[in-house]
Amino acid sequence: MAVVSSDHSTPGMSCEDLSSANELIRIFTPSDIEKYNKAYSEGFYAVIEGFVVDAMGMVNSHPGGLKKLMQTNLKGVGYTGKDFGFSFSKGRNAHFPGTGKRWKQKVKEFLTGEKGEDGKLKSLQCVFDGEGGSVIILGKLQV
Repeated sequence: MAVVSSDHSTPGMSCEDLSSANELIRIFTPSDIEKYNKAYSEGFYAVIEGFVVDAMGMVNSHPGGLKKLMQTNLKGVGYTGKDFGFSFSKGRNAHFPGTGKRWKQKVKEFLTGEKGEDGKLKSLQCVFDGEGGSVIILGKLQV
């Protein structure tokens, strides 16, 4: 197991403490994500701290490479040890503090954002510093 050094995000940067009982949030099931990822060669949905994101903006720029990015949803990769358990701020894949802070800031913006025509919160892009790419926050995972 990798050692997380002091220059990585901390559990306090996690988005798990943010409200998830908002009826305006678009809900995805694990099946929804798996079907999407199998059906669309030009799309990739990942789950980060319980939030579903379109991760195509990371495919060509993720510092860990495409293989690492495509493993995000797999059991054992995230801090929970379960499918869809990835976190920027916890576990062996904790990212640098700037990534964790930026993620939490954008999740807060998403949760207080505008409603779309369907009455659900509009998706929101989260751009990471440097060449880290971006993700689009779509909704929450319901397990």
